[in-house]
Parts: sequence; structure tokens; C-alpha cells
Amino acid sequence: MVSPTTTTSTIKVKSLVRRASAFALALLAIGTVGLSATKSASADLKFASVDLQKVFSLSKDKATADQDLQKFGGNLQAAFQLQQQGIMLSATELKSLGQLATKTAPTDADKASIQALLAKSKKDADELTALQQKKESDLTDSDKLKLSTLTAQGQAGQQSLNDINQDYRSQLDQKSQELNGQISAHMKDVIAQVAAKQSITVVFDSTVAVYTSLDITKDVLAILNK
Repeated sequence: MVSPTTTTSTIKVKSLVRRASAFALALLAIGTVGLSATKSASADLKFASVDLQKVFSLSKDKATADQDLQKFGGNLQAAFQLQQQGIMLSATELKSLGQLATKTAPTDADKASIQALLAKSKKDADELTALQQKKESDLTDSDKLKLSTLTAQGQAGQQSLNDINQDYRSQLDQKSQELNGQISAHMKDVIAQVAAKQSITVVFDSTVAVYTSLDITKDVLAILNK
């Protein structure tokens, strides 16, 4: 028989640092590069490198994104923990509970709705526990029917919680990708600015450039973090 309890799942906040690989092996071409075999064409090219991993990890954008992601994940975690208390609720009721829990400024009516849903779940959970503790010989036909119904209800609630937890993880991953994309776009813009100012033709990620005489990592960070 199913117990109306569930193991708390932890929604882990993924570090955006691991997303920095989106820039790995990338090279940023500034302007039009005409690679001809002539010495004059080669003389017009100016190469530089930038440590994208370092820029990513030390930028203020990354620190801000980490805070935003932590807050977003924390809100989902708090909502899920509340929903776990409503294991005997239907999928629709659990969804409503989550929506109420994630409101920025819940009204008194919202708070009352949350308490009503939790009270409903607790009532059914307590009834299920009482029936489970009865001896088989003491169960009436009505008790057996109710026990079967509540057991199925608890199992359905557990499945709904599993689905909700997976959905929250997907939301967190999507948020992480969104923030990472914003950081990457800003980095690219700043690298382009630095390159244009210094008349640099091509900028390589330092992980793929064996050697360049010009490293613009500090210049890029100076602009990103000012």
C-alpha cells in the first residue's frame, strides 16, 4: 500500500560556467578577411586571441546570471516542496498549488486557497493512514473500497509530482541556456568593439590558438566589468 509521503527531490542549480563551452573552438572574424597567397594580403591581417573561459567566468554578467538562476531555482524548489505536501491532490490541483506558490505577491485569497488545498490533501492522507493501520479482518466492504480509492489517489499524486519535478528541471535548464546566450552575445559584442578599436582582423579563442602576439583578454574584461 502506498504511504502518503514522498521523498524530497532537490532541484539543483546548474553552474553557467559549464555553458562556456558554447564558445569553445569559436573564432570571431572582424570585417572582411581576404586570405590570398600574396605577401601584401598577409601583411594586412592582424591576429589576436582572447581567453573566452576566463572572460566568461570573471565577467559581471556571469555573476548576475548566477544570482538570477539561483533565485529562479529557489522559487521552483519552494513551490515543489509545498506541492509535495499535497500528494493526495489531483494533477490539476497540484498545478494550481504550484502557481499559487510561485506568485510574487500572493493575496489573502491566494494564501487561503493554498491552505484549503493542503488541508484537503492532509484529510485524505490521514484517512488512508488510518485504513492502512486497520487489521484486514476489521475492514468493512466500504473500508476496502475507500482504501483502494485512496491508494490509487496517492499513487496518481506521486506520479504527478514526478512529472512536476521533471518540468521544473526543464524550466531551470531552459533559463540557464537563456542567460548563457545573453552573456555570450554581450561578450561577442565587446570583443568586436576591442578588435575594431585596435584594428584587429581576426580574434581566436586562446584554446585553439597555439600562439598570438596579442592577447586582448584584459581589454575585453575591462569593458565588460566597468
